[in-house]
Amino acid sequence: MKKSIFAAAALALTFTASAAEPTVEEVYAAASAGRYAEAQTLIEQVLKAHPNSGAAYFVQAELLTKQGKFAAARAALNKAEELSPGLPKVKPEALNKLRAVLARTP
Repeated sequence: MKKSIFAAAALALTFTASAAEPTVEEVYAAASAGRYAEAQTLIEQVLKAHPNSGAAYFVQAELLTKQGKFAAARAALNKAEELSPGLPKVKPEALNKLRAVLARTP
């Protein structure tokens, strides 16, 4: 997945975060800089605070895909779609790109 998908998705996603929680922009910034462990830690903080956020699970699916962890990415995407059918807070283009990547990987 290209860096641009992170930028596109960052603009498309919103989830409420308190001042102590990381923002989606921080998650994507870390991932775009190749700091995947940091990005994963940040998204895990978001998921802990918002366990029912389909958008947050979508971000996690993107991060896992970027790291080549396709089975875990599929599970995160499935959870995202279970929590938020149709993922209305995600740009359709970003969702379709993620689905396409996951469809062509083992």
